[in-house]
Amino acid sequence: MTYIQIDGSLSDWSSNLRIDAGAVDGYQIYATTDATDYIFAFAAPTAVGANTTIWLNTDLNQATGYQLWGTVGAEFNVNFKSDGSAALYSGAAGGTLVADNLVLAYNADKTMVE
Repeated sequence: MTYIQIDGSLSDWSSNLRIDAGAVDGYQIYATTDATDYIFAFAAPTAVGANTTIWLNTDLNQATGYQLWGTVGAEFNVNFKSDGSAALYSGAAGGTLVADNLVLAYNADKTMVE
């Protein structure tokens, strides 16, 4: 288990926790778990803001979950709101609310969020 401090910094995320494998230039996605939570960090070339959606294929099976772009079966999605908060949903973007007001922290220019 890896300890991650939710502070808006990637300094405690090691490269072995990166899950996007550099698939899209300028973006980085890291993930880990602890005893009760799924913890991730997302870095982008522009600010993460309202209407940003992060899709999570948590069972790694493209055939299950919400079919996004015909290639991703996402069980969950995180939607960022205009007030800077975020919520976790299942199904379509903003579908069925799972958890609201997720614990998160941004860096100064909001190009990274944990």
